[in-house]
Amino acid sequence: MLSKNPAMKLAVTKTPSQRSRLRSFLRSSLWSAFSRMAMHGLYTGELEDHWFNLSRVDVTIPGLGSGFDGAKIAHITDLHCSPIMRQNHLRRYIEIINRMEVDFVVLTGDFITASTRGYVRRVASLLSGLAPAVGSLACLGNHDYGVWHPLLHRPVTGMADYVEEQLASAGVNTLRNECHSFRRGDSTLNFVGLGDYWTDDYDPTVAFNSIVADEPVLALCHNPEAAAELANLGARYIFSGHTHGRVLPDKKIESLLLSAQPPAMVWGEYELANGSGVYINRGIGGVRRARNHFRPEIALFTLHCGNC
Repeated sequence: MLSKNPAMKLAVTKTPSQRSRLRSFLRSSLWSAFSRMAMHGLYTGELEDHWFNLSRVDVTIPGLGSGFDGAKIAHITDLHCSPIMRQNHLRRYIEIINRMEVDFVVLTGDFITASTRGYVRRVASLLSGLAPAVGSLACLGNHDYGVWHPLLHRPVTGMADYVEEQLASAGVNTLRNECHSFRRGDSTLNFVGLGDYWTDDYDPTVAFNSIVADEPVLALCHNPEAAAELANLGARYIFSGHTHGRVLPDKKIESLLLSAQPPAMVWGEYELANGSGVYINRGIGGVRRARNHFRPEIALFTLHCGNC
């Protein structure tokens, strides 16, 4: 029979430190369970190094000078740093890229999926470890403007600017409707980056305004829906992400009004009507990664100049 003596009850009451440890244990256990099953799929831990996909792509760029023939570019996207995407997990990809000894790293948006700026600082800290021979360049994705953008509400005021600022402090040059050019001898290589396609920050006319005719242009745009337009403006190759290897609904009103849509581009390399190309990377972060077709990805490109 249980005692009704208050002193006995007090004797078995958990102290604040005990309650804190219990809460910490429960949170840790739940986090691990969600990470391995619901959130990341059966994909973390010891499976991680064997499960990601390294895609090697050779690309011939018309007009590319001999100075950039053989240049290597690592492409990653959709890191989604957040409470469900651990920093140690993301850090492994940085280490893998650094071992590739590439000339450039390009990152095509969705650095965060979080409502607090702390995760912006965390992902920037991680990306400060990138060590390409020439430089790291980026564009922003829809989640970099607000955690639920554009599904539930307008962009969070100042969030995209803060992401750009923190990436700059990490040595990553974020291109928002602008061009950055590199030169080796007589050769020039232009990188153009766009604001996200689902925002008012997307302005390709401004982005391509400074491009010299016939110079090679590589474009960074989070959403591959913009690829055809960018190719028509002069991009010879476009790096994108966003899809995670799945067909996603279109949020552009004018596209929703069209009676017929072309087959969706979801992952890998596609040739566009004018001969330009686009590569859609499945990204690193996100959910449902246990399926083979949704495996996280690093894409490694080698540029060729053809008849240079």
